[in-house]
Amino acid sequence: YFNEVQGYWFFKQQMYDSATVYIKNALPNAIDVADRARREYLLAQLYELNHHQDTASYYYDKVIKLTTDPLMYIYANLNKAKMLKNNDSAEIEKGIARLLHMARKDRFESYRDIIYCSAAQLALEKPDTSAGVSFYKKSTFYNQDDISLKNKAFLTLAEISYQQKKYKDAYNFYDSLQMSDTSLANLEEIQSRKN
Repeated sequence: YFNEVQGYWFFKQQMYDSATVYIKNALPNAIDVADRARREYLLAQLYELNHHQDTASYYYDKVIKLTTDPLMYIYANLNKAKMLKNNDSAEIEKGIARLLHMARKDRFESYRDIIYCSAAQLALEKPDTSAGVSFYKKSTFYNQDDISLKNKAFLTLAEISYQQKKYKDAYNFYDSLQMSDTSLANLEEIQSRKN
């Protein structure tokens, strides 16, 4: 328990290297497998903040094997693929393939919007704009309730269309944004581009 408190204190002080030591020491205190997976996910995020991509990738792998939470499974796969982006585009392709495989499973049906949005982010990292656009469109198709995720997809689609000088498509995507969403920034720029 002391290690957990110390780790949290160092995290709040933004001393992530010290926080990792204490969080790692607190791993044996996990109540069950789900708690252990959550702690290892936090540890992976801390290593990511410390720019230790290899160690972060190792812990994301452990989370993928342990977790029963579908959201944690999706984000662990996404973050693991992002850890490898500087090294090999083939690894990004494997990450996209894993996400698309998840999208076909019934277990992840209610998370397809997040899965396709994650696949789009990875595709744009390659960069593969056409695949990214396709995945973002699928994300908006499956998204029923998450306004901020839908707005993120529409905004990215609009910016890609605007850069490619497809102004009619860009207008349609900007028009699809729900302006009541408080997470949208640069509303004036969005409105001027739309005009």
